[in-house]
Amino acid sequence: MTNPAIDKVLDRCALVVVTTRMPSPMRDTDEGSKTGSRITKVLQSCFNPEALRPLNKLKTHANRACRAVGTRLDTLQAWTVVTERLDGLMRELERIHGEWQIETQLLAKSIKDRVADWATLNPDEAAAIKSLAPTSADILSSSKFLRTSFRLRSEDIIDQAAVEEEMTSLVGKVLYEMSLILRDASLHKSTGKFFTAEVFDVLARVREKCKAMAFLDPILLRISDTLEEFHHRMAGQGRITDLDALALHALIQQLLDTRSLLRHGLVVPQIAGGVMVPAAAATPAPVVSPAPTAAARKSPKPKATATSPGQPVTPGQAPSQEAASTSPDNAHAETAQAELEAACLI
Repeated sequence: MTNPAIDKVLDRCALVVVTTRMPSPMRDTDEGSKTGSRITKVLQSCFNPEALRPLNKLKTHANRACRAVGTRLDTLQAWTVVTERLDGLMRELERIHGEWQIETQLLAKSIKDRVADWATLNPDEAAAIKSLAPTSADILSSSKFLRTSFRLRSEDIIDQAAVEEEMTSLVGKVLYEMSLILRDASLHKSTGKFFTAEVFDVLARVREKCKAMAFLDPILLRISDTLEEFHHRMAGQGRITDLDALALHALIQQLLDTRSLLRHGLVVPQIAGGVMVPAAAATPAPVVSPAPTAAARKSPKPKATATSPGQPVTPGQAPSQEAASTSPDNAHAETAQAELEAACLI
């Protein structure tokens, strides 16, 4: 049976699956015990876990590459990726796969020496380390980087309820994943005093993600257009300071708050008359809720939005012209900035 809610996504997107398996330094010693309902298991580490860092980095890189152009569908255990971005993503995954193979071969060749070094560092467990340690063949057989892509239609899904529920709230997941890109770059820790030009490399990834998934909801296109506007206005400065930094900080803080974006839409901070003011009109908030993931439920609660202290803004409504045109004089610029920052940050 066809389903318009599902086909809205599947008509535009392919599905990408990436699965990894890594060798483990841990081995069961069979020295465990069971007493009543309590089970004790004794594990032995046989080589330094730091040896797995290159593979862990590649796994993280692969997930971020998928997240940059697509959105995770938990029900299908796959990434939805618009077809225009599929070839580029698969090329990147192919490159990562090549690096994965190289790192696996290096680990397999060095595993004997790594085990010996670990036994030297842990002489009390040296005998157990050497007897339980994986061989080169074990490393090669337990290290996998698998990826594939495919197309699907709603009529191919027998039980559609969970898939439909997730797809109808997909915009919330896109916004949440967008916030993860910002957090990966530690922009949630920014004080807003200044930014370097590198911030626009991060924002470019957010912009491209929103642009790719803009067919889901107008707010994604508005975010993409707003980031492009900020880039054109500020990217040539090298170091962004003063009111420009404050405006960019206010924008980033909104993008970090998924729930607020869903409820209130985007209010774009702008510079007018030497101070920062909210933009003329916010995009009406989507009617969907954020994807019901544990991480999304833990995102911070939204604060009240106002054009100035004490003046609430109805979600999706522009600040009044009177509020936008009212500004303190230059003698109180620092106080004005603090008040306007509070007004623009959602």
